[in-house]
Amino acid sequence: MELIEKDKNDGHGVASIGVLDAICERRAVRHYSPRTVDENTVKVLLEYAVQAPSAVNSQPWSFVVVQNSKLLKEISDEAKKILTENSRWKSEDHHSERFLDPSFNIFYNATTLIIVCADREGLVPEADCYLASQNLMLAAYAMGLGSCPIGLAWEVLRTDSMKTKLGIKHGHFPVLPIILGYASEPSAKTSREAPQVLNWIR
Repeated sequence: MELIEKDKNDGHGVASIGVLDAICERRAVRHYSPRTVDENTVKVLLEYAVQAPSAVNSQPWSFVVVQNSKLLKEISDEAKKILTENSRWKSEDHHSERFLDPSFNIFYNATTLIIVCADREGLVPEADCYLASQNLMLAAYAMGLGSCPIGLAWEVLRTDSMKTKLGIKHGHFPVLPIILGYASEPSAKTSREAPQVLNWIR
C-alpha cells in the first residue's frame, strides 16, 4: 500500500506522486530558484518527517528551520572557514578550492534550511533522525520540491556559538542539515548498483 498515492490529494491540499516513484526518482538538487518555500509547506513536510519509526517510539527529533538569507550566508561563510582548515577536505575529490571562492554557497542558494536535531537522551537518536530525514526528503520530492543533505555544514552547526545562535538547546545536537527549495534545473539521474547480499540464509 502506498503512503502517497499518485494523482490524489494528500490531505494537505497538495497533489503528490507515488511513494515508490519518489524513492526511485528523488535526486539531490544543487541548483535552486529564488522562490521561497511557504510556511505551510514546511509544516506539512515536518508532519511527514515525524511519521518515521523510532526506537521504542522515543521520537527524539526536533527541527530548526532557517529561511533568513542573511543567516544562511553567514552559516555558509563560517562553514567554509572551518573547512579550509580541515585536512579531511583538502583534496581534489572534495574540490576544496570552492571554499576560498566568496561566491560559493554551501547551501547552493536554497531558500530553506531544515536542521534535523536529536535529543541525546534517546536510545539511538541519530539513527531515528536519519529515518525522519528520509521521510522529509521523499515527501519534498513528492510535493515538487528539491532537497539535498549538506554534510559541509556539519562542523559549523555543531559549534557552541552556532548552536546558541540557532536556538538548539542543551542536550540536543544537529544530525542532518537539509536544504529545500524549487529546482532551477533538473538534476542528473545517477545509476544505482544492484543490492549486495552478503549472505541469504534459508
